[in-house]
Amino acid sequence: MRSVFARRAVAAAALAPLLALAAPALAHADTVTPSPSPSPSATAPAVTEGEAAVKDGDSPYTDNCAAGATTAKSADITVGGAKVGLIEIRHSANCDVAWGRIQLTDAGEQYVNEQTTVAITREGSDATYSCTPSLDKSDSLNAYTCYTSVVLLDGGSARASAVNPAFDASPGAGAGEVVTESFAE
Repeated sequence: MRSVFARRAVAAAALAPLLALAAPALAHADTVTPSPSPSPSATAPAVTEGEAAVKDGDSPYTDNCAAGATTAKSADITVGGAKVGLIEIRHSANCDVAWGRIQLTDAGEQYVNEQTTVAITREGSDATYSCTPSLDKSDSLNAYTCYTSVVLLDGGSARASAVNPAFDASPGAGAGEVVTESFAE
């Protein structure tokens, strides 16, 4: 997950060419006559939601896939029986993708470190993406989070996992591994 500063740097870099073009007009704003907006045929073709070419490894925010996403499956993360977080499979029906997300509560803050890994795997393939939560707490979720890149479902299934040696393991999982149930559309 990119830090707030990294996201702002990417946004600033993307806006720099536009600002450079606008600077002369802004300097003489009182003498500039606004030009008409380009006609729809002069702009890029419209892409309907979910139509763009989303691929394995993209951010869930690529092509607006995260908008309207739902939690398809989840599992509590516990340490010594006490809940410290949640591992989720997030799903976008519009883009036909899934990704993993962890939410660690204040009780789970001590597990926000390099020993905690979150992964999403498309079952039956090599497509696996992971992330490590950061101490940059999400205000909207009131939790320490990270999200993985997406896997295309395309009729397949996915499973999310969170691993830390301190976590109580899910039944049948490896030591310290919490796993969601498999999700398929």
